[in-house]
Amino acid sequence: MSGKTNGCVVSVVTRAGVPILTIPSNDKANIFAMLVYSLINFASALGVKTKTLSYDIRGRKLHILLAEKTFLALYVPGYLDMKARRFLELSSSLLEKLNNTIVEEGVIDDTIIRMTREEIMRIATSSGIPIGGITTFRKVCGDLYGELLSRGVKGDIFRGYFRVGYFPRLLNHRLIEREKNPLLRRVLELCDGNNSVAYICDTLGIPESKLYRFIAGLLGRGLMTLEVGFELVDNVPQDTSDTA
Repeated sequence: MSGKTNGCVVSVVTRAGVPILTIPSNDKANIFAMLVYSLINFASALGVKTKTLSYDIRGRKLHILLAEKTFLALYVPGYLDMKARRFLELSSSLLEKLNNTIVEEGVIDDTIIRMTREEIMRIATSSGIPIGGITTFRKVCGDLYGELLSRGVKGDIFRGYFRVGYFPRLLNHRLIEREKNPLLRRVLELCDGNNSVAYICDTLGIPESKLYRFIAGLLGRGLMTLEVGFELVDNVPQDTSDTA
């Protein structure tokens, strides 16, 4: 599996909203599952009856495969969409197996988690989906949250989880190689569209005003873009049980 940032996430959750597994594993992974669960509930409230749901979200694809007791969500960059569809085809048998194994949707044991992980890794290898890479959950979850709001879903249950952010993206990566100042080189490396100005400043310990001046110079030369969106905050509320 690739070790670079690829934004691929796969999550398997019961229809009761209990996460079974999310890969990559992360302390924010359950929030990703909650966001997907909210999208499913919203679609259901609108009377959508299909077994699959698909969303285009800021250059990425979110595919959701629904079964009787579980659902699987796969979030990938747009260029991996064909492989993602193959992944979903191969996942049908896993969800059927879970339907036959799970007795109570609110109770998941280690055996089910282990079996699900083994199957997901096998399917990922067969379909060519690199789910083992690094994923910026702050931005991934922020984009899903923005999608919920754009569709008219009330974000009350996620109050305190997200903040508005400005995300710089460097367009000419040769600038990184040319930059001699170690701090500025690190700034340029973090300007990949996944990290907000606030996050970069917190990480590197620099004032936001200084970074904005640096970014403004690159924007004026057409070497960078700046996108507004949402990002997951580091200290999210502890009670994540209400996913209704």
